[in-house]
Amino acid sequence: MRKKSRILDDLEELYREEFARAQETGDEEAMKKLDFDFRREQLYMEILLDARRLLADLRDGLSAGEDEQDKVAGAEALLERAAKFRRLTRLR
Repeated sequence: MRKKSRILDDLEELYREEFARAQETGDEEAMKKLDFDFRREQLYMEILLDARRLLADLRDGLSAGEDEQDKVAGAEALLERAAKFRRLTRLR
């Protein structure tokens, strides 16, 4: 599994390259749009990476044999995060 820092660095590199192209042509509108798009995509990626970590933690906890109460609490926390993510995506 790729590290969070590498994923975010790759995303930033992608946008920086495109931003540099827009800057070379003096396309102010494209630069503004790329800046906004980058910040939005970075937020989405961080949310997805948090969900990935939560799923991995839940999986590890289940395989480590935690008691039933801990399993339920972990599942509830995961569902709460998923609900927050759903509400966030509705804001668009």
